[in-house]
Amino acid sequence: MNNVAEKVTRIDGDAYEAAVAFASEHDLKISRVVSMAVRYFTENAEIKEVDVKAEKFCIGDKVVD
Repeated sequence: MNNVAEKVTRIDGDAYEAAVAFASEHDLKISRVVSMAVRYFTENAEIKEVDVKAEKFCIGDKVVD
């Protein structure tokens, strides 16, 4: 495995903490866990487009969801 930082990117704090916990639990390097997760996601993710319609109903000044 060639462990070279191609580019440096930022990740959310909670994602980093999850990677740290997983790495500690399985005796892995954090960089290995992140690489595994990115590979898994790109091979298995399915993106679906969804139409979202938001409506608010008002009765006087009161908003009813």
